[in-house]
Amino acid sequence: MPDPKFMKPWHGVPREEINWNPTVIEDACIGCGTCVTGCSRLVYRFDFEPDIAL
Repeated sequence: MPDPKFMKPWHGVPREEINWNPTVIEDACIGCGTCVTGCSRLVYRFDFEPDIAL
């Protein structure tokens, strides 16, 4: 069972309704790679063919 203190709503929004995984908005990505090199958890990867982060 999860710890109850982590089940409280976040700014009034229930936690189960929030998409918690990081994503890249492809239309906004300029291909600089800062998200890839700046994330120490290796969440992102870079696709060199369309020149965007994924």
